Amino acid sequence: MTNQRVEAPVSTESIREHTTVPVRERFDVIVLGGGVAGCAAALAARRGGCRTLLIEKTVVLGGLATGGHVATYLPLCDGRGNKVTAGIAEELLRLSIRYGYDNLPEEWRDGPRRAETRRRYRTDFSVPEFALALDELLVAAGVDLLLDTLFCAAVMDGGACTAVIVENKAGRSAFAAACCIDATGDADLAARCGLATAERENWLSYWLYGTSLEAMERAVADGRIDRG
Repeated sequence: MTNQRVEAPVSTESIREHTTVPVRERFDVIVLGGGVAGCAAALAARRGGCRTLLIEKTVVLGGLATGGHVATYLPLCDGRGNKVTAGIAEELLRLSIRYGYDNLPEEWRDGPRRAETRRRYRTDFSVPEFALALDELLVAAGVDLLLDTLFCAAVMDGGACTAVIVENKAGRSAFAAACCIDATGDADLAARCGLATAERENWLSYWLYGTSLEAMERAVADGRIDRG
């Protein structure tokens, strides 16, 4: 554990802190944020031969898809029977239903480039099974995982981020990398690197507050939602 010394406050508005932060390890790539996008980025980097560290603030991979219970993998088709997204995105859709339930349309079972259907290439999934499957996939790929760890600051060298400072129960520490990827969902790394960012209301946070089971059932009965 890193020892930290905090001087007595010089005023009621600020505290002066002095600490030495050890550099724990060096990586080729560090990905901040273990949501689906961050997992995809870490997987791609590792498969490209890079020693990769994925840092996640919670103890579960998957971000809003798992921790936020947004348990729908959005469509990979254009709604007219054409697949428009493949690669790791399609691989993770398949992963999300590997161990749990799904409602993937039969027309898309084998992942064709085109299907004679207007039903979307999408599925609901079981949150715990998807989280465990993501763990399994990244560990098998050789990605280093650091969970339950908060990103605190970016270390800059000129215009490049060369390390990140994080904090967990072991205290503060730093990890260096040739490339740092911001997959936080809130541009945390970009903001702390000094880049211009904007704050906006995030209406996606209100998905579960804007509906009810009864409203969903009516929408399915009226044909406004395709559950098949």
